Amino acid sequence: MRCTSGYVTFPVCSPSRAGKLTGCYQARFGHENNPVYDPLDDKEGLPLTEKLLPQYFQEAGYRTGWIGKWHFGAAPAFAPWKRGFDESFGFIGGGHRFIGWKPNENQYTLPLIRNGAAIDEVPPHLTSALGDEAAGFVRRNILAGKSNMQGHAKISPIEHIGMDPATKPMLAEMLDAEGKLKPAEEKSEIEKLRMKDLTERERLVLEKGISNQEFHYLGSEKILGGIGKDLAESMAELKQL
Repeated sequence: MRCTSGYVTFPVCSPSRAGKLTGCYQARFGHENNPVYDPLDDKEGLPLTEKLLPQYFQEAGYRTGWIGKWHFGAAPAFAPWKRGFDESFGFIGGGHRFIGWKPNENQYTLPLIRNGAAIDEVPPHLTSALGDEAAGFVRRNILAGKSNMQGHAKISPIEHIGMDPATKPMLAEMLDAEGKLKPAEEKSEIEKLRMKDLTERERLVLEKGISNQEFHYLGSEKILGGIGKDLAESMAELKQL
């Protein structure tokens, strides 16, 4: 199945994706706000009255997998493995640090989940780990001769199976003929500078001890005023990329 046209039915995270997984407008089942992260609240999440897309795919014989961000409720009843996903890898809350976190019970530094169980592993970069898991899920099920349906990942994989660089002009200079990421020395000078800048911004975020959610909203004067000129200047550069 290919989805060739995308329409957003809500301007924030969880309600928008709930529309995708239910096929209904969020107002029809009362999911019009991002759920608060609370593992003890069995009402704070995507209502259990709703049957989700992966459950329909399971009934049709598909192997289903959730990879990335959940944000549909933190109580056990809302878990992805309870709602139609055969395999799972990611985080249950509404956001997560990308690098260098120490797993604890805070939402943005929770342990990653694999098939319903918390793991101690902290990958070098969460985006790459999600990409590897997504690609691995597809490969495993293709080799097993199974049809598969993959859940939404938080960020698209860096390496894509069978990607033709000619169809992705913005990525062409970063990919080889097989659609895989080139070694660093083969990247253009512009791309090397971009990667260096990304690393510097991540360092600043870690040094300042701010969350990913704050990082996304650094354009506001309120947050910039409380962090410092160096990070503000870095974010001004980011806006010009």
